[in-house]
Amino acid sequence: MSFPKVQISLALSSDHRSTVTTSLDWRVYCELYRQTPDPLWGLFPHPSVNAIAKRLGITRGTVWRRLIEWQKIGFLKGFEIIPNPTLLGVGLRTYKVKIPDLSARRHFLEELEYIDGMVSALVQIGADADLVTISDIASARKRREELLTRIEGVASITPGLAMWVPSCARNVSLDEWHFISGLRTNPTISLGKLADKLGISAKTASRRYTSLRKDCAILGYAAEDFSKFPGVVAGSGIILNPKADPRPVTLAIENDLPDALELRDMTQAPGGHSSTLAYLQLIRVAPEVDAISTLKLPGVARVEKFFPGAEIVYRHWFDERIAEVLARHGA
Repeated sequence: MSFPKVQISLALSSDHRSTVTTSLDWRVYCELYRQTPDPLWGLFPHPSVNAIAKRLGITRGTVWRRLIEWQKIGFLKGFEIIPNPTLLGVGLRTYKVKIPDLSARRHFLEELEYIDGMVSALVQIGADADLVTISDIASARKRREELLTRIEGVASITPGLAMWVPSCARNVSLDEWHFISGLRTNPTISLGKLADKLGISAKTASRRYTSLRKDCAILGYAAEDFSKFPGVVAGSGIILNPKADPRPVTLAIENDLPDALELRDMTQAPGGHSSTLAYLQLIRVAPEVDAISTLKLPGVARVEKFFPGAEIVYRHWFDERIAEVLARHGA
């Protein structure tokens, strides 16, 4: 993992929101990640509203109102449910692309729609964008990478890194593929309403959903736009010295900055050791941007700041593959 070096002037005025409300938003957001054993794929479906409310000592209604408000203001752009890529014989790959000319960024994001195998793009404030693509045969990956480099405004692209994806040995039935297709079309619909659309009972829908999630046959995540979050969020990329143990660094940050949210390395299985750590923080006053940099952390080579922006989701590859599976079965 690498991170852009960003210099930015932060406007940290309270504007129309109170500091208390902004802090509550951040606490709720962190709990969406911290209460799941799988932070990469576990945000959606999120932990129960009751569990979050109980942990934070607030009402269930308060949590619901924050989630609804995030959708209204555009921070929570939507939910994505995808079949486990291994069911389709592929993996996922992540790239970092540099686009120094910010005026070319919109064109770049539009052009990604026409590149086969695109999954998502996370635009950062600065010159970088983090891409997730399908990881298939070498010749297809090479062609995809060549197409990316040809887009106007792209200065460089890092060699792709394979992302961790949970294993899934399940044999998905035709009815279950229909169910997955229905979930992708209606990711926030109640299971009862989805059952009506598919012509099955609510009990069958609930059982099927639980089973598919348990076996990691479906994976879910939220698409977010941090430029719309009710508060300024900054990230720190912590690059460790070779062979340094990340555990003392993690423990130090947990003790000194308990509100910092650790982002799991997408290339490492849960519990694996990474040479790079990443954290997000809610910035209330300007000096907090460098809070992690000022800690005495053992084994750290350097700390790089980054500021997350908006995530763009490209749906066509998974939609086309699901349609092909259904077509093969005459559905």
